[in-house]
Amino acid sequence: MPSAPITTISHAAFLEHIARTDGCIFAAWNGNVWRIEVIDGMALKLLARPDTGLAATFNCLNDAADHLLALGVAEYSVVIDEGAREPHDYADWLCAAAIQALREANDPTTAWVSHEASNDAADRLISELMAKIAARDDEQ
Repeated sequence: MPSAPITTISHAAFLEHIARTDGCIFAAWNGNVWRIEVIDGMALKLLARPDTGLAATFNCLNDAADHLLALGVAEYSVVIDEGAREPHDYADWLCAAAIQALREANDPTTAWVSHEASNDAADRLISELMAKIAARDDEQ
């Protein structure tokens, strides 16, 4: 039996939510698309597109992450809906992903990025975003 549809939350309400709470924001894969989920009180809500009011969906996690960053959200959880795959599909996917990861790890041409370099890059991106947010706030 299909579950009840999840209600949406507007961008304005979303921004109010993140101003008054810490966490409870998720980039979630449902088997077809990425979406942004918010726990608001006791309800799970989907972030709505500002132009249509329909749930915002994204083809890849990077697009969802970019959207969250544009809204000033740098920290969120990533959730893959375990119900999106049948158990045998998940096992097949996990085996294929592990095999691919081992191939990449054993490939001498793989370009490795150190933990420090990754953190430095993330810090730069966050600083750039915070500067953009501050500039936007100054304009208002």
